[in-house]
Amino acid sequence: MPYEGGSTGRDADALGRQILEGAQEALKLTQEQLAKKLGLKSARTIRNWKANLSDLSAGQLEALADALELSEPNRVNLYQLTGKLPPAPPASEVPTAELAVYQRMIDGIEHPCVVYGYAWDVVLTNAPYRALFGVVRRHPTDSPLINTTRFILFHPDAYRILGGDRDAFVESWLMPCVANFTSVLGQRPDDPRLRSIEKEIDARRDVRSAYRNAPRWLARTGDMHLNSSPRPMFDPRSGRLTPVHCITTTHPGWQSQVIQVATFVFPPPDDAGRAAAAQLGLFPMTGLIRAQSLGEPAPGPASPQPPAPRGERAPQPAAAVEGAEAAEAAESEEADDQLRRLLDGWRKARGFSQTELVKAVGMQSDRSYRYWMVAPTELSDDLLGRFASVLGIDEEDSARMYRLAGRLPPAKTASEMRNTPAMQLYQKVLDGIPYPSQVYDASWDVIRSNTAYRDLFGSVPGRGPDSPLRNGLRFVLFHPDAHEMLGGGDAEAFHDAWLMPALANFAGVLHRSPENPQLLGMELEITGRPALREAYRLAPRWLREHGDIHVNDMPRPLRDPRTGRLTHVQLVTEAHHGYQRGTGLTHVTFVPSD
Repeated sequence: MPYEGGSTGRDADALGRQILEGAQEALKLTQEQLAKKLGLKSARTIRNWKANLSDLSAGQLEALADALELSEPNRVNLYQLTGKLPPAPPASEVPTAELAVYQRMIDGIEHPCVVYGYAWDVVLTNAPYRALFGVVRRHPTDSPLINTTRFILFHPDAYRILGGDRDAFVESWLMPCVANFTSVLGQRPDDPRLRSIEKEIDARRDVRSAYRNAPRWLARTGDMHLNSSPRPMFDPRSGRLTPVHCITTTHPGWQSQVIQVATFVFPPPDDAGRAAAAQLGLFPMTGLIRAQSLGEPAPGPASPQPPAPRGERAPQPAAAVEGAEAAEAAESEEADDQLRRLLDGWRKARGFSQTELVKAVGMQSDRSYRYWMVAPTELSDDLLGRFASVLGIDEEDSARMYRLAGRLPPAKTASEMRNTPAMQLYQKVLDGIPYPSQVYDASWDVIRSNTAYRDLFGSVPGRGPDSPLRNGLRFVLFHPDAHEMLGGGDAEAFHDAWLMPALANFAGVLHRSPENPQLLGMELEITGRPALREAYRLAPRWLREHGDIHVNDMPRPLRDPRTGRLTHVQLVTEAHHGYQRGTGLTHVTFVPSD
């Protein structure tokens, strides 16, 4: 049998409830004693809370976590399993051992890279990042070496470095920044650090104007996840304007959006020498931005820091916003109007009458079509998908269609994602990492990997679905040689360092995606093998005792199949939230620890 709530008839709150009950049992608290500790009148309230965990407020979950003395990792598990965002500690409270693993990882990356907290306070940087931004005029709070969002919003030189052109700065940097800030503040409305930034925004008329336009900008462009807009940046080392790729990842398990890693990708030089620098960098927008050629760069001064003319104050973000506000307002149609125009444009382009389209998508009558077009953002996911399929809407407009309806596009399969422009760009980041590194989807199917990963696992025998080059989880669970490579032949080491973390992680992912057919098929395979079935049954207990496996500093034994040498690695796991609905991509890097 799988853990309680497994298989069909899955109880949505089973795993979270087992974490709470395990902690209550460890403290030897009765229901009445727990109720008294929480200041509740009866034990019946406790039973109701446990039966409906997903309906509890964040405050009620925090009270339960305090009363049961949950560890930090299991507090995060409880929040995530019930669909809530965990309260975040200051970046300074992140365990130093974990940050040491990060520092080793980013020091090995050839591109500029920064690690920061959810309020964008910089925690770690690598040498290329410091070389890129170290020449920016110093500021006690708004330096890109101190806080990336404050640099964009408030630094007097941000306009010249990010965009070079006023409109480019507003569209490519300022508006994405305030939109991202709006989103994070909405998730943490009482956070004092975020409120402090908002107060400063309100005190600056020009930035305040951009902030008020953020919802309108979001309706038009989405939230910058995998957005293909160019993002120009003045490289102070070369004195040239260059289009940059920005890749931002967060850590899904340790603390939601507490630690994020950002990497900037500059294009390599072309024949005309348009881009003098080939490197990476990052700012606080969540997502992956594909920069495109900007044509001939604007001429840059020889000095690394472009000065304002004598006697003239450097342009501020406020001035830039004023210049673009009229255009922004002209493009601010309501989401329903924009979606209606998008669908009608594709209908006419494909030569469908309203009657023909109604029949093709399975609606009942022309009246149904007219009814739905009054408020097309209320169309179901199924109907949006049918419109996209029947009209042959391209990928860009299909993604825009879902964004306008306030949703994320349907998940792509591994094969569909593998060759997208976004993943082709991500390959450049993987190739810049010297350690074995791969990106996989919600079913652990490998999407992309770097040479170091393929060299390490390429000699593992077997090329079926359980190959580590095909699916990392299936390799751990089902490959006959997994225990030899992952554990060095020590069954107990393999069980503790690889098998149980994998099963606990699988249980959590299946809990969040209970209808995923590939995950359900994997669960059937697990329960069909007695040893795995027993380990899977114990996964909730392991989760209670150890917490989540993401971003932990536990060295794991690994035998290199090329040399036979037993070594140890630490896993750094990062997630791309929002790449696809309900799943997302995960990036894992094997950092040597000895």
